[in-house]
Amino acid sequence: MTPMHFDISQDADGARHAVSPDLAITVLPDGESRMFHRNAIKKNSATGETTHLRALVAELNGVRLYAIGGHFILTTQDLYL
Repeated sequence: MTPMHFDISQDADGARHAVSPDLAITVLPDGESRMFHRNAIKKNSATGETTHLRALVAELNGVRLYAIGGHFILTTQDLYL
């Protein structure tokens, strides 16, 4: 899976946007929010192959949405890739 990159921006009114060629995610200014990429490089110890993972994390009032490719996870947990 190719890591998905989002361009992240914020409007003057505080709305945050993450846009990729295939997807857009918006967090409205309804409390504390943030958006960022979480990156990981994993190495298979048996084969030596490395895998690059990237998730967009959109957070609002402690609830996080992780977008990993076409998979979305909504949680209050801090997930590590």
